[in-house]
Amino acid sequence: MHYYDIPLCRALAQQGLELTFITCDETEVTDITGFAVQRTFSGIYGSRPMWLRGLNYVRALLAILCLVVSYRPSIVHLHFFLLPPMDWLFLRALRAMGIKVVTTVHDVIPFDAKPYQRRLFRALYSLSDKVIVHTEASRQELIDLMGVTSHKVAVVAHGIPSYFTAVRSVPKAEAKRALGLAPEAKAILFFGQIKHVKGLDVLIRAFASVQKHRPESWLVIAGPLWKDDFEPYAKLIRELGLQKNVLIDLRYVPDAEVPVYFHAADVVALPYYRIYQSGVLLMAQAFGRPVIASAVGGLAEVICDGETGWLVPPGDHAALAGVLRRVLADTESAEAVGQEGRRWVEEQYAWPKLAAQIKTLYSGVLEQTSSSRGVY
Repeated sequence: MHYYDIPLCRALAQQGLELTFITCDETEVTDITGFAVQRTFSGIYGSRPMWLRGLNYVRALLAILCLVVSYRPSIVHLHFFLLPPMDWLFLRALRAMGIKVVTTVHDVIPFDAKPYQRRLFRALYSLSDKVIVHTEASRQELIDLMGVTSHKVAVVAHGIPSYFTAVRSVPKAEAKRALGLAPEAKAILFFGQIKHVKGLDVLIRAFASVQKHRPESWLVIAGPLWKDDFEPYAKLIRELGLQKNVLIDLRYVPDAEVPVYFHAADVVALPYYRIYQSGVLLMAQAFGRPVIASAVGGLAEVICDGETGWLVPPGDHAALAGVLRRVLADTESAEAVGQEGRRWVEEQYAWPKLAAQIKTLYSGVLEQTSSSRGVY
């Protein structure tokens, strides 16, 4: 989430806030201006045993509590919960010390959450002084399903991941060659973490139809697996005879390589079954790429169908294939839609605008009282 956290911290610092960004040891931290960084969450990801990662997480929470005791920040702003029972104790400790708590809820309910965990997340949200979501759809779900009172919920959009677009610009032909594709190939990009709810199976079936009409087309799959098994997707690719036109890169793509994938793409597909909001969608639009997405969650709040992208029913591979064929057949019109999408997100999802909203929200949480203390 560094593509979200770092530009947010930078924009808040430009708003005059004193803050410290507490992250994990795997975060790519670059272009730090105006705020401190601490890699307190060490050893919580990777191949270590789950019990050890959990222990490291608890140690990090205790270390943060020690920092809070020493520096007494005005607000602790949280962006994820990894072990809800421990997170609940952490929030209780913060509240006992009189620290204000703001929580940004990227996913109202984690997609892998068990039924009983809903109560845990309800408890976590109840301990927050303010809960931020990215879309109106998420706000309504938070109120209806999680019982959060409406006055505690604020909608602040997910900022545009302009961090990646500033890394470097790559000509389309060069980007395709870097991926091993011919310049005339038509590339459909599926980018980001691979998890069941993202509907990669729908895209593979749609691509089979596209490939029959446009044999020069390629499906590019780039991103790490997240609690998913790629073998069912690989089996589907084999059954449909698509192996020769599918490029698979199952890894976390380093920042420096991200522009290559998006500049090589003729269209970016997000065939999600379920989602709250998508950083990949905003990233694709920031690169000016034509986007086709499912009409689920907050995606329809970002895309105006036919103007800044295209929306299709979730799970409908035939509808997705039809739009893909149309987009690949009229690249000039598709590029125009991609550029309109870029203009839209640069106007509506710019970080200075969103940081100003969050600063105002902080002031409300602090009941309009002035303070020289910072934000964690």
